[in-house]
Amino acid sequence: MGKLLRADLFRVFRFKIFYVLLALNAVVGFFSVINELSWLPVDPSVSAFDVMCSGFGGGIAFIGILDAVLVSIFIGHEYGCGAMRNKVMTGGGRPKIYLSELIVSCAMCAAVYLGFHAVNFVFGSALMGWGSHSFAEVALAFLSGLFMTLAYSAIFTGIAMLSKNTIAGLLAGILGVLVVLFAVMWLMGELEGTYVYDPEDPEGAILVACRWPAWVQSLVRGFIRLIPTGQSVLLTGGAVQSLSGYGALIGLSCVWIALSAVGGSLLFRKIDMK
Repeated sequence: MGKLLRADLFRVFRFKIFYVLLALNAVVGFFSVINELSWLPVDPSVSAFDVMCSGFGGGIAFIGILDAVLVSIFIGHEYGCGAMRNKVMTGGGRPKIYLSELIVSCAMCAAVYLGFHAVNFVFGSALMGWGSHSFAEVALAFLSGLFMTLAYSAIFTGIAMLSKNTIAGLLAGILGVLVVLFAVMWLMGELEGTYVYDPEDPEGAILVACRWPAWVQSLVRGFIRLIPTGQSVLLTGGAVQSLSGYGALIGLSCVWIALSAVGGSLLFRKIDMK
């Protein structure tokens, strides 16, 4: 296992796309700080916490797309050049090979995530502070985003390792993030209710509450919290208000990591390397 990890980590240091995406997310973090600073004269309540929330992906699930690109290309290249087959043929052990790829993919995605937040922690906190948010809230929000990123990485590792194709992994990852994003936005809109024409006020509207059964609404809310893209939308929109809420998201992200580590390793045993 140690040799596999060292070999995979050595590949990371030569993987140019990793540095490009790391720099890209850091630049996004810099401009996010600048954008929030521009609102400070108008709204003194803005803080580095608002910048941190934007780094969770949110609207276009940006971090999810970056993770999909990073993991799919990194693992897909190993299949394309025959390195994955060589590892299996030399007796590396399929579970160890899978876990090594998972660990390294998680490390890369975590580094890209940290690229944004390092800028905010250094500059955003110094220029704006954290407002009324406590240290525990800031720390748990940050960790929720980190584990959400690791969950993305775990899912995309499974897709890339089992699909054996860079293009297939990229399409499944990027399109999957976008499709799930639109689904989450629609579901959240339905749960919040819809505005309809008010016959008593031609210029107004009334809010009609969601008519789905209570158990269906609870199931949908659980689904949104379970999937990384749903977590991204919740974290970015400030929908998580309690420390226990952040803890629940971290726990759900750990479920994805465990599923990938165990289930992915088992399924990888059956992959044909010919």
